Amino acid sequence: MKKIKFLSKVGVSFLLLTFLFTLRPSTVGSKMKSYYTGDATNYHNQVILGTTNMGGFELFKLVDNKIIRTTKIRSFDAQYSGYEDFHELVFNIENDILYIYLVDGKYIYKYDISNLYTPKFINKVKDNSWDWFRGVDKANGKIITIGTKGVKIWNTDLQVIDSFDVVNEYARNISFDNRLNNIFNIEDNIFNVFGTNSRKIVSSFTINSKENHNRKFFISSNNSRLYLVDDNYFRELGYNGEITKSFKHTSTLGYDVAGISGSEYLYFSDGIGIVKIRLSDLKPLTWVYTTDLAGGNGWAMGLEVVGGAGEEKIINFNNSAILVFDKNLKLLDSFKAYEEREDPIEKLFLNTNIKIAAPGANVVLSGGGFGLNEDLKINFAGKKYDAKTDDNGRFMKVLEVPAILPNMVDIKVDGQQSNLTYSISFKIN
Repeated sequence: MKKIKFLSKVGVSFLLLTFLFTLRPSTVGSKMKSYYTGDATNYHNQVILGTTNMGGFELFKLVDNKIIRTTKIRSFDAQYSGYEDFHELVFNIENDILYIYLVDGKYIYKYDISNLYTPKFINKVKDNSWDWFRGVDKANGKIITIGTKGVKIWNTDLQVIDSFDVVNEYARNISFDNRLNNIFNIEDNIFNVFGTNSRKIVSSFTINSKENHNRKFFISSNNSRLYLVDDNYFRELGYNGEITKSFKHTSTLGYDVAGISGSEYLYFSDGIGIVKIRLSDLKPLTWVYTTDLAGGNGWAMGLEVVGGAGEEKIINFNNSAILVFDKNLKLLDSFKAYEEREDPIEKLFLNTNIKIAAPGANVVLSGGGFGLNEDLKINFAGKKYDAKTDDNGRFMKVLEVPAILPNMVDIKVDGQQSNLTYSISFKIN
């Protein structure tokens, strides 16, 4: 069988050593984060993608094959007056409305993101068993959390309807089949199949794994086959671990397998690149090296495939950037990772240019101490306004004094992402 000749052994070894130092989290020096996982979907013939790798959840859409970021939102914990990092996200379309589910450890969140520029908060739930949510997924119309207390199945109203004693430090290494009959779990070099009816491991087999990391696999809805890429092979397997086909790749690590159900092709990432492979004979059809794309420092990890507008789009979370390819692995666009700060950088304050005015007069309200580039809601004695902070968490808004009887009232400002609230008194005469 023909094999892809990515690099010589010397080249692979040198490249691997370089990236092991480059990609591993460091406690010294730069605070730069990397893109390594995410989700993607097609909504109303629009390719939507998202990630939580920068702490907040970032939403993007493809416009004329260009990546446009529409929103970034952080999780604010009012109890500790600080931001929490989201860990994972998953999209779900319910009654033609696009929702996003997220976890930040303590909570699972639900947002309506039909308008990608103004996500609408729906609900958040804290698990009473002190579970720490590491990841979130979906299967058969249900939402799934993966945490320190195991796997939980939720309905779309964020109510737990079942749970299983399956845990993994890497949440993306756990997945369900389409009917929720089996939970598949890769940990180190062991692949376990957990039966949800028997509530025990029904089969177990080994894979080639030099280290434990995110390794998403693909579950075929057509032939009850699993497709995974380990650190030596791309494999087609049965649920009992029987290997039915194999292709030996020449990278030294394997990450994700992704595709569209019913397609005759799949794609896999192996650090140094992405490969498109035909399922009938596991023949590689085309491939691309990603290490030098979008300014370099790339490492092909997270992979998503979305159908839309007549052809597939392949999204790769490539360490230094998000990459989007067409079905022939031609690069369409990239979005580079960079560190942003949204935390408030000063104490909350509000000021008005005047303290007393009659109805109909204009008042200039200014303030600061909110989140950076945050959406604000202003309530001036029942009259409501929208505003947005700048890169320093400050804002200015011209308000009209409401037509009410003379009184001392409050002007209240609510941060929509930080949940910070502040008010100032104003006299209407």
